[in-house]
Amino acid sequence: MLSVSEITNKVEKMEKTLNQEIEGIKTGIQEEVHALKQSMQLNLQKMKNSSKTELQLLEEKFDALKNSSRASHQSQESKLETLKDAVDAMATTMSNVEIVNGEEAAGNPECSKVCAGTTGRSSTNWKNHVTSVSVYTDVDISGCGFVKKPTVTTSLEGSGWQYIALGTASPYYVTTAGFRIYIKNSRLANEGDAATRYAWNVEWVAVGYTC
Repeated sequence: MLSVSEITNKVEKMEKTLNQEIEGIKTGIQEEVHALKQSMQLNLQKMKNSSKTELQLLEEKFDALKNSSRASHQSQESKLETLKDAVDAMATTMSNVEIVNGEEAAGNPECSKVCAGTTGRSSTNWKNHVTSVSVYTDVDISGCGFVKKPTVTTSLEGSGWQYIALGTASPYYVTTAGFRIYIKNSRLANEGDAATRYAWNVEWVAVGYTC
């Protein structure tokens, strides 16, 4: 799964490329119009002193120039339409998550996002709580880029004894940037470092709005 920064970089790169394409198309159209205008002025100037035969030749050249410019313009329009369809398709694919309700007023439906992660087996920073059988850790989800409080689902993963733990699915103090999990487990009374020894870590899935 791509990280938020990787997705952001890819989208920004595509946006830059798209803008360059559009600017190139605009420049091409402007150049076509300018060239057509100059050619028309030149032809009209020539026509003032032309014979009938010369006039006919000029009219033919003028018609050919118009057709050429029209075909080029249609080609540019087709290219723009293709780019627009690609962007629309991408937007549809990226926003197929529906959020029925949440803790705060809804954001932009097109910015609905599912983001998931783990605190890591060897990197979870467990801290002792008020009793000898409970610990807690703060989970960072700021990388998701949420602008509204997301809906968070959690579980406890590890190599032992997490099956008797309490609090594994009870996130506290959820914000756009993170939340806290308290774990109570009788095994902690016998092994104070059980959370670390058994590599307990919080696996989470958050759903919310990024705009």
